Amino acid sequence: MGLGLATVLCVVRHACGYVCAESQPGQGSVSSVYLPAAPESVQRQQEDRAALEDLRGTESILLVEDQDPLRESLCEILQELGYTVLEAEDADRAEQIACCHKDISLVLIDIAPPSGFVNHGPRHEGSDFIQKPFAPQVVAQKLVQLLDGVS
Repeated sequence: MGLGLATVLCVVRHACGYVCAESQPGQGSVSSVYLPAAPESVQRQQEDRAALEDLRGTESILLVEDQDPLRESLCEILQELGYTVLEAEDADRAEQIACCHKDISLVLIDIAPPSGFVNHGPRHEGSDFIQKPFAPQVVAQKLVQLLDGVS
């Protein structure tokens, strides 16, 4: 009743559901809440997270990314996968970190300058490429591939 019922109705409608209330004198009231089933995308995300468990690592990765939100997101993904992440926002900071940490197994770097132009020319031997945007599972698979020498 009152504000509580209004709040419930607002939350349920926001979730694309509905509330059905029935009342009969002397028998009380029954309120039923109907919500849609979880969309396939949510179920797929849960399955992807379970698949990531098989793609865990323990190595140290130097992450070089100039966009703070993307760097933070990638750092979180890599840490959840078990990696030790050293973060750098630019090449100068990456060089400083690399000089102090000799146990870096892999450098993950954004090769596109701020203008968005990507040089698709020859890459250095031992390098690989992941096209943005990418899913966490794609990154995890590529890291296992590179770090474990799997082709």
